[in-house]
Amino acid sequence: MVSLIPLFAAETLKLDIVNRLPGFKRRMQWFIDNRPDFREYVDMVETADGVRRLLSIVTREQMPHILRLMLDEGELLSPYGIRALSQVHRQHPYMVSCNGLDYQVCYEPAKSSPGLFGGNSNWRGPVWFPVNYLIIESLQKFYYFFGDDLKVECPTGSGHVMSLWNVGSELYRRLTRIFQRGARR
Repeated sequence: MVSLIPLFAAETLKLDIVNRLPGFKRRMQWFIDNRPDFREYVDMVETADGVRRLLSIVTREQMPHILRLMLDEGELLSPYGIRALSQVHRQHPYMVSCNGLDYQVCYEPAKSSPGLFGGNSNWRGPVWFPVNYLIIESLQKFYYFFGDDLKVECPTGSGHVMSLWNVGSELYRRLTRIFQRGARR
């Protein structure tokens, strides 16, 4: 899930709003003019309702790569939203050695096997509702900027291509299944 957090650092701004914030506009323009290495993180598009800027550390080119893993049902996409830890770790735990000791992170969808975390592993494996909310909100911001020009396969490998707005709607639908009576778990 840590790899998805860059999606949260995104904002779309209409030019008329930027023009009402002269200090912000001046600093943003300085950034664009003086930091060419960061220009790819400030994008602009002209739409029917005016000019918009996108401020994001995720570029358009990176978006499909990030979402490919996020929307893979064998990785992070579950029937109930985005998992906090890839399901891949069920069969292939993450292993690290430190000071002669071996540690591993396993995919445990319900209870944590060590008592270190109180026996409840809601910090990994299961779906974190607030983080899923932030993912949906970010997808909506990106859709507001890219519109139907940027579509991704959802779920990965399904052949079903949809806009970022519809991907967010699909995540919303999956999240609400948590609360539906009779939904298979």
